Amino acid sequence: MEIIPYFEKIEDVVIADLKAAKKEILLAVAWFTNKKIFEVLIDKLNNDKNVVVKLIVINDNINNRINGLDFQHFISSGGIFYFAEKNIPMHSKYVVVDSNTVITGSYNYTYLAESTNEENVIRFSGGGDIVQLYIDNFNKIVSNKKPIVNVKEYLEVFPPCADLFSYSNYAVKDIYQEAESLRRLGNADEAEKLISSIPIIADKEKPKDFVINNVIYEQWKETYYVDKVEVKSNRIVVKFRTPITDGCILCSPNTQSAWFLCLSSNKEEKINCYNVRNVCVNDSVLLKQLRKGYVYFFYINNEKTDFSNNACGYKVNDSKQMIDANGNIVPVKQIKISPNDILTCEVCFKTENWEFINGVIDFVEGNGFEKDNGHWNAFKINMALNRE
Repeated sequence: MEIIPYFEKIEDVVIADLKAAKKEILLAVAWFTNKKIFEVLIDKLNNDKNVVVKLIVINDNINNRINGLDFQHFISSGGIFYFAEKNIPMHSKYVVVDSNTVITGSYNYTYLAESTNEENVIRFSGGGDIVQLYIDNFNKIVSNKKPIVNVKEYLEVFPPCADLFSYSNYAVKDIYQEAESLRRLGNADEAEKLISSIPIIADKEKPKDFVINNVIYEQWKETYYVDKVEVKSNRIVVKFRTPITDGCILCSPNTQSAWFLCLSSNKEEKINCYNVRNVCVNDSVLLKQLRKGYVYFFYINNEKTDFSNNACGYKVNDSKQMIDANGNIVPVKQIKISPNDILTCEVCFKTENWEFINGVIDFVEGNGFEKDNGHWNAFKINMALNRE
């Protein structure tokens, strides 16, 4: 394998390898505004139909700037195009050509990178394990995404993020992650002190796309209600409500009966919930969020459960503990409530598939428990109606 670093005229290095491509170009670059490089890709697509060209960039206001690149033209020419999630910034800068060459480094495909910034790349050529690792990484990045067909329609649903790496959008999020790390280490007080030292800007982090307060859906049971659906950027939050007459169960993410959304027209197209938050009883917050991997039993009076008839589908061991398919004990929290209390919670999802935002979806608690009497489901939620 040949390894060469470059610090100047990087544009020429990239273009030379793109022009030489015979089979495939995989390009993952945070920011792409350089029309000279872009035109090489378009020429390759138009003049060499044997070459597959795949491109992924960040969905922000730099890549969608005034006089920016025409990504729709790239798609129309036969290119395979993706936007990376805004909540997980794709900060990579590399291209893989013909499973043989990788060019990677600090260099974005922008005019500033070429003309002004101090940049560098390393070019690996000759194939081998290093090149394969970059191919594997690219495939991982795009594995949960569908290629974008219509850029305009996509951006109407997922507007570009403004100032993705500004203080409010990057530094503040970094502080929150530091606080989360402190909590995991048992330093909860220090974490709270850190959080309290920064302004609360959560509402500014993501544009508020729409809210559905009058939700149109097929009600599975007359005591199960979807009160509201809120969409911010690529996040869907479903607010669920039910009166409790004889106890109930809440399943957190990473449990076998956790909530998921699926397309009503295609049950195989699913997204799992990543958070269940603001669990309230009679409008009073009982739990800020459910702990992942836990099952919560809400019991009435003194009737704690022995789990023998749990609706989650878990088996029970000799010690009357719920166990998963591997025999591991499932952690459980039991919480006492009163008869006829009203329980509400917000179930959170993330998606890059615009069909979940504009289409008709099913809200299901537990895979395989659709329309099961012991599970909270709502079907055919029409996401295109009554937006506010």
